[in-house]
Amino acid sequence: MYGLLADSQKFKEGIERLLTLPQSQRVALVCAEREPLECHRTILIGKVLHSKGTDVVSILGDGSAELWPDLVTRLLRLRKLDRPSLFESEDELVQRAFLEQEREIAYAPDTAGVTSG
Repeated sequence: MYGLLADSQKFKEGIERLLTLPQSQRVALVCAEREPLECHRTILIGKVLHSKGTDVVSILGDGSAELWPDLVTRLLRLRKLDRPSLFESEDELVQRAFLEQEREIAYAPDTAGVTSG
């Protein structure tokens, strides 16, 4: 889902534009979601920016800030992947947690009632 978008040239160009902003500026990508884990900006853009060395901080519904490592820990707990695994590395567990969250929050067109003809 989001992986296809993240692989698109337009997305990559947008990320590069964000990364080339002067270091003296702060950038805020805002959304109406009160919960960062329910926001596509967190799951898609935040993850990519963090992987490129950018500090990512989320603003929670109560106005408090959450650092990226704390958000990831919370996501792992939410997805019940916060225990070591014999079969998956910590990075693989994090990737799986993000994928599961993405599947839950990503927009999918409602195909109910649609018939093929």
